[in-house]
Amino acid sequence: MQEKKDNIINYEEIFKHKQENLDFIKKRDQGFINILIYFFLFIIGFASLIPMLFIKRDNPNKVVLDSMKNYSDAVAIIDTSYYENNSGDFNNLFTIDFNNSLILVSNTNNTLYQNYLSETLTFEDIIAQNIDVVTLEDDKKIEFNLFYSSSSSISSALDIKDSKYQKITSAYTYNKNALLMFSTYLIVALVLMAFNHKVVIKDFNLLLADKEEPIFTKSIKGFAAMLVATFLINIPVTLISQLLNFKSTSDNQTQIINMLNSSAGIFLILSTVILAPIVEELVFRYSIFNLFKNKKIAIVVSAIFFGSIHLTSEMVLLFMNGFEMMKFLEVIILSIPYIGIGAFLAYYYHKTKENITLLIILHALSNLFAVLAAFL
Repeated sequence: MQEKKDNIINYEEIFKHKQENLDFIKKRDQGFINILIYFFLFIIGFASLIPMLFIKRDNPNKVVLDSMKNYSDAVAIIDTSYYENNSGDFNNLFTIDFNNSLILVSNTNNTLYQNYLSETLTFEDIIAQNIDVVTLEDDKKIEFNLFYSSSSSISSALDIKDSKYQKITSAYTYNKNALLMFSTYLIVALVLMAFNHKVVIKDFNLLLADKEEPIFTKSIKGFAAMLVATFLINIPVTLISQLLNFKSTSDNQTQIINMLNSSAGIFLILSTVILAPIVEELVFRYSIFNLFKNKKIAIVVSAIFFGSIHLTSEMVLLFMNGFEMMKFLEVIILSIPYIGIGAFLAYYYHKTKENITLLIILHALSNLFAVLAAFL
C-alpha cells in the first residue's frame, strides 16, 4: 500500500513547474526584445535619426564657443572669418591673439586671461603645447583649458595630433543637444512602453492596492534609502579622486549640467526626470532580471551594465587616445557611483517583489533631486 502511495504522480506539481518554465521563457523573450530595442534605437542611434532630420547642424566654431562659455578659465580657437562675419553675436568675448586665419578668444568675465594671459599667450605657445597649467604672479597654479573644433582648417593649422586640449566634435550646441536628447529618449520610451505598458500598469495598480503601505510612503522610504546609499558610495570615491588627482565628474554628468544651463534646459529636465527613468528601468532592471533565474547574477549584471552605459564617452576616449593605466583607473573610479547606484536599484527591485513602477518612481525622484541640486 505504501509503495502505491510513493508511486503516485503529483501532476499538480509537474504542471506548476512547467508553467513556471513557460512564464520564465516568456519573460526572457520580452527581456531580449527590450534590450534589442534599446541597443538599436539608443546605443546605435537609430532613434536620433528622425530628430536629426529637423535639427540643423551648427557651425563648428559656434559649437566651440558654446562649449567654452560654461568654463570661466577657458579660451577657444576659432576661424577669423567666422568671428568677423558674426561679431555681433560675440559681445561677451575678447581677443587674446590672432593670425591671418585663426583667432584666440575668451569670455569677458575671464579676468585671469584679461589681466594676465592676454600679453603672454600666443599661437606659438598653443601649437607647441607648452601650457599644462598657468602660474600666476602669486605662484598659484590653475589648469589651462583650451577648446578647438574638429574642422579641418583649425586642426591642420594647429597640427595637433595627440593633444591635451579639448577637441569639440559635437555638431550641435548645448541647447540643440538637449532637444536631440529629449527627442531620442521620447522615441525610445514610446517604443518600450508599447511593448511593456501592461506590466507597468499592473505594477502601478499593485502599489495602489497596497493599503498597509501607500505608494507615497513606499516612494519616500525608497528615495531616502537611495540618498543614503549615494552618500555612502560617494565618500570613498571623492577621497580616492582627490588623492590621485582624478576628475570627480564624468563627461556624461558634465554634458547634462551644460545642457541644463542652456536655453533648452526644460527638455533636459523632461528627459532626465521622466523619460530616462522609464527607459533605463525597463531595460536595466525589468529586462535584465527577466534573463536570469538567479537573481544575484541579475543584480550584478544590472549594476555593471547600468554603470557602463553612463561612462561611454570615457571608455571610447580611453581606447581612441591610446590606453593608459592611470586613465583606465580613473574610469574605474568614476564608474563606482554609477555601478553602486545600479546595484542598489537592482537589489531594491528584487526586495520589492520586482515592481518596476516603483523603481521608475524612485529613479525619477533621484534625478529630480539631482536637477534641483544643480541649481543650488
